[in-house]
Amino acid sequence: MEASATKRQHAATLRNIKIINIACNEEDIEQRKGAGKHKTGTIVGTLSFPVNSEKIRKRKELRDNSAIIAAILKRRKPDLLLCAGWSIPIQARKFVEDATRKLGTIVILETIDKDGGREYWKIKRGRTSCMGSQKFGKRKDVDTKVLHQLYDESASRSFRFSGKNVFLLICGEVMVVKGRNDVCFDDHCEKLTKTLTEKNVIILNPTHTRMANDGAIKAWRKFLSKAQQLYLSASNWDVGGKKKQKPSPTLHSMWYDSVC
Repeated sequence: MEASATKRQHAATLRNIKIINIACNEEDIEQRKGAGKHKTGTIVGTLSFPVNSEKIRKRKELRDNSAIIAAILKRRKPDLLLCAGWSIPIQARKFVEDATRKLGTIVILETIDKDGGREYWKIKRGRTSCMGSQKFGKRKDVDTKVLHQLYDESASRSFRFSGKNVFLLICGEVMVVKGRNDVCFDDHCEKLTKTLTEKNVIILNPTHTRMANDGAIKAWRKFLSKAQQLYLSASNWDVGGKKKQKPSPTLHSMWYDSVC
């Protein structure tokens, strides 16, 4: 009986919030033209892009995805659009701001400047607020200092959406939790624990590319969604290097109440 009730609650939540996953290039936009004309319920989109991580890290290339984002806003009309990392150059932010002026969509994206500095932003109706930058990306970098820095940004990392509290974890910040078979919050994470375990919270965790150690990542995502939380992630696919990636369903992840 309890399992059936959980399934009904899970289904009700997903009826209220519809997720659309878009691994996008120009051809993909054309194929989806006209979608969203008969919109019902709350729509959340997750959007990922092809990237060349090696060139980006060497500051030799950054694809400007602002036109793609604007087209998705116009044609898919999501209420919330979560973009994977390295979304746009900082100078293209105004183009996205202008694209949202007559829409109610909230866009969450990352900008990168000429020096490699990265920040995530929330954009709605042409207004922009900074959500901060990634605090850590490796387990060895997780300590009391960076976790307190992340907690201190809670106000800018959070907002209300569809009657729920939303919190942004950027890429490797998912390592606020640890373990694989017995997952728990990091020992120094007591301040963030309450925020991330609120009932019905939505955790957004965009990444730059797919994260390694797939088994541990799945366990962390399951843990973060365990108390009726909704966990959403969007990752880019890396077209650089020896092992060129292609778009796949694993670019996007959605967990609710520990169910993927």
